[in-house]
Amino acid sequence: MPFWAKGVPPKLSTINARVETVATAASYRGPWKRGQRCILPATGFYEWQLRESGKQPFYIFLTEQSLFGFAGLWDASTNTDGEVLESCTILTMPANPLMAEIHNVKARMPAILRRDDHDAWLSGDADTAMNCITAYPQELMRAYPVSTVVNSPRNNELRLIEPLAVAPARQESCAKAAAPMYSGVSRTAAARAMPRSGMGLPLVRLAGLPHAAADGFARSGGLIVSV
Repeated sequence: MPFWAKGVPPKLSTINARVETVATAASYRGPWKRGQRCILPATGFYEWQLRESGKQPFYIFLTEQSLFGFAGLWDASTNTDGEVLESCTILTMPANPLMAEIHNVKARMPAILRRDDHDAWLSGDADTAMNCITAYPQELMRAYPVSTVVNSPRNNELRLIEPLAVAPARQESCAKAAAPMYSGVSRTAAARAMPRSGMGLPLVRLAGLPHAAADGFARSGGLIVSV
């Protein structure tokens, strides 16, 4: 929520900030200029592929970072009662080839930071921070289709990240569409590799953000993280 919104959610969507306009768009240029950058940790995210049968969700994760960070901005807005509301947004950018195949309508992807760029993103000047935004290498990413159960925000359980059991008639078309994504991923490989909470659920925490912003950030369009 932009600081100028006076605590009232704007009608336009501010869930994602396009890297191409983050320095000039009214909702983001203030936080960008003030250096209000943050990192939103995640173990993976979801994106939807448009098919003739409808939208198929995919779970995407990294091969060399079990816990990685999205580049984000945070802001604080004060309502008429003097209550300060804190929120954040994830930067998005043009998709790499793997993500363009999955997100085949708009061909976008979240800005995923290399581990060595974390300090520069948080503490560097605007030019230094912008240089941290590059398309994450597709060879370091994996993806597989998951159940449409993930489409509902009411669902928050381990099966949301389990690879989808594909019917034999669809295996060939699915394999062709996602050949570079699987790379030997078994039905439970991703689940075993994920950090866990005490309840056995995938563990994701939003660090480096004001407390209210972290609490409020749960879903981001095609991107879903657990808090």
